[in-house]
Amino acid sequence: MIEEIFTLKNLIYTFKAFLALTIALYVSMSMGLDKPMWAMITVLFLQRRPETGFIVEKGFLKIAASAIGIIVGFIIIDLFLPYPALSIFSLCIFISITMYFSVGMSHPNFIYALALANTTCTIVVFFSVANPSLTTSESVFYIGYSRLTEVTIGSLCSFFVNYFIFPIKIKDKLKEDSSKVLDLTINYIKHVFNIDDFSNNSKHNKEVEDILDNLINLDNELSASKYENLNNKVYNDFSISIIKLIQAAHFLRKWTVRNKQNKVFKEKLDRIAQNLTNLNSDTYTSDFESKDKSISEVIKRFRTVIKNYDLINKNEPSERNHKEYLTFKNYNNPILIFLTVSKTIFLLIILALFWMNTQSNSTLLTMLIIPCLLSQLFIPELRATKLIGQAITGMIISIPISIFFTLNLLAQVEGYFELLMLVLIVTLFLPMMTMTNPRFQAYSLGFCLGVISLVQPSNHMNFNISGTLTIGLSAIFGCIVLWLTFKLYPHRPYAITRKYTIKSIINDHKKLRRKELSKEQYQATLIKKILCIYKNRKDDYSSERDIEFALESLAKSI
Repeated sequence: MIEEIFTLKNLIYTFKAFLALTIALYVSMSMGLDKPMWAMITVLFLQRRPETGFIVEKGFLKIAASAIGIIVGFIIIDLFLPYPALSIFSLCIFISITMYFSVGMSHPNFIYALALANTTCTIVVFFSVANPSLTTSESVFYIGYSRLTEVTIGSLCSFFVNYFIFPIKIKDKLKEDSSKVLDLTINYIKHVFNIDDFSNNSKHNKEVEDILDNLINLDNELSASKYENLNNKVYNDFSISIIKLIQAAHFLRKWTVRNKQNKVFKEKLDRIAQNLTNLNSDTYTSDFESKDKSISEVIKRFRTVIKNYDLINKNEPSERNHKEYLTFKNYNNPILIFLTVSKTIFLLIILALFWMNTQSNSTLLTMLIIPCLLSQLFIPELRATKLIGQAITGMIISIPISIFFTLNLLAQVEGYFELLMLVLIVTLFLPMMTMTNPRFQAYSLGFCLGVISLVQPSNHMNFNISGTLTIGLSAIFGCIVLWLTFKLYPHRPYAITRKYTIKSIINDHKKLRRKELSKEQYQATLIKKILCIYKNRKDDYSSERDIEFALESLAKSI
């Protein structure tokens, strides 16, 4: 594990992260901003993905989202400041609208941007509601101005550091992810041709789900490729060719099971599986020619996948370069939207009621802000409950370290920025080293959020241990309520969710027949719907029937 963490790549990443944090904190404190910690948190979230293109894209989205959240917060406070209940109700409406779009998204940058708009609006509204008698237009403007300035400073510092110092190209990440998808696909096809595993629906469906997940992740990453002028169409062709191969392989497996083919036929499939890596080589072409249409179709589509993968490595334009490139379209399933939005609104209302019982103390707003942000960041994660638990663990660990180590040392070096940063670097070094590792990222994120929220570096730091402990415990309380909400809230009904998805696919097919959609547009809308069916499957006949229908629907565009 130590070798996995302390690598040259992670050391460079950590150096860049601390450099961006140092510049952001120095500039924020030099400008006398109220909460420089938001500039640090901005850098923290931007550095979760080290590729320069992602950081630039997320930074621009973060600034725009913060501006939107501030404007909406201004409007709510201007209209309903004397009525806290109406202010919170209006905030819930805004959150519901933004989450309607984010629930159907899979792109982490856009999910994060919408979550940030909600968080910024929440900060403006609750800080104003906390002291309504002292709230004026000027004070609300100052909250919004400080927040936007801090976010902008954090974003610009990340841009500067990651663009000029050891930049990581998105091109390398795209090639790495393409290779991963190809490896998953080859393993899947090998298992499809394996005569001992034809009837193992659970195994094959899990493999297809993993492939589709990685294809959509690859498609998401293409949004940042414009910063390097890459040819997106070769990646799109590669993805579509894999989808077509999955469809052909699925039908071959189902057809073979239903027709109980003879031993000679199955032995031929087994021989193909053993020599699968040679399918793209002209030397072995004759070995894999088959009069059986289903086998020859799988072989043909596999060769197309290899050909498109070679185009990616050569960085050459695809053969259909003249055609329009379309990203995979988001799918908003009404069942998933209702459950996800209602879960977040329920969490916000419960925490708001608890917060009001503390006499609306503005120092305890971490009870609201951090849980609501995390609940929206983990929208696309099937393991959201587990990840939230890991983030809470990281925050719990951060409390004693922040109080007895970090704040204790900072109290002795007050007024010395260099020593302030040295103490923060020592505290955050290990979590930052593990930030890009999926196994530890949630722990690291929770720990870093905890330390920054408790210490709150600024020109006017508070070294009151009891006050810091109160803030930390309130944040832990809010996150535990968040975890319980995710754990106990009703789970999605798998069968109904699939039926809504099937209905949407049928409507898309009708549009295709009426020529309201092109074949490329139809394919782009279908991919995430097919994945939705796979994710909501169970090991039963109904799920297999729905999967088969979805793959047959794809055939209508081929």
